[in-house]
Amino acid sequence: MISNNFIIGGDPEFFCKNIETGEYISLIPYIKGTKKKPQDIAINGCSQLRDGVSIELNLPPMPEFWMLHRIISDCIDYTNNWLKNINPNYILDITSSAFFDKDQLKLKEARTFGCEPAYNAYTTRECFRPEAETLNGLRTASYHIHYGWEEEIDAGILRKFIFLNDVFLGFPAMFLDHSDKIRKNVYGHLGEHRIKKGKEYYYNILESNRIEYRTLGAGIHTFPGFIENGIKLIRDNIQNLDSFVNDYWEDFTNLSTNPSNKELIEKIKNKLINNGHYNR
Repeated sequence: MISNNFIIGGDPEFFCKNIETGEYISLIPYIKGTKKKPQDIAINGCSQLRDGVSIELNLPPMPEFWMLHRIISDCIDYTNNWLKNINPNYILDITSSAFFDKDQLKLKEARTFGCEPAYNAYTTRECFRPEAETLNGLRTASYHIHYGWEEEIDAGILRKFIFLNDVFLGFPAMFLDHSDKIRKNVYGHLGEHRIKKGKEYYYNILESNRIEYRTLGAGIHTFPGFIENGIKLIRDNIQNLDSFVNDYWEDFTNLSTNPSNKELIEKIKNKLINNGHYNR
């Protein structure tokens, strides 16, 4: 079984926008932190790093989401104050997708899309990663949520836990975060995750006490009550995983590989509402 006594962390990504011109600005020239060596900031336990053209925030784990949301918001405020010293018109834009002009994508780092592989919880296959040059300036920002337990858990059960995140977070978020619609064309489909063990991310891990849910876009940060309630519903229903698998697994499997199927989306939504499982 799997316990509902988990801690919650994250590494959200945000874009910089020039509010005078409306142009999105690459942060590569300004951020010293990297994936291998994040840069600490003046908020306890937090650091920043470059992720493509965006800023990525690394956060300490928290027992409840409202605590995590508060520290993310503090990091956003800190970053906005820091950006004003670079240009008073620069600010973080809380959105899941944005288009960058070519002059912002000249550096090699700006033309890299994705890093380590991620996987589909339903098919166990590696998720598609597009070539950056095919995106016509589109870049995406994600709101990855990390979960951790004291005990190690079978990888098959962890995949079912990711499915429960889809039920209460990933699927209903499709109707809230409209900036994620474009992102979903290339990234963040239902079931996208990484199982972690130490510094390893690969799918041959048989059990672990850490997993990363990668479906949500950064725009969902503006709906903290929705995420708070979704995680509460996950905790409340985690012991009923098999029942949810019986009711929804096949539909979510099909939608994860055919995300534009409007009839299936409507079918799942109605089923969740009728069963009292829809996170509004």
